[in-house]
Amino acid sequence: MALSFFILFINYKIGGQTAFRALFLKSKNK
Repeated sequence: MALSFFILFINYKIGGQTAFRALFLKSKNK
């Protein structure tokens, strides 16, 4: 159970970073 939670946390962290990067590029192009 702890392992699955850890994997979910890693995926959330990576997803958040990519979303933030996409948002940054979007605002940069504006």
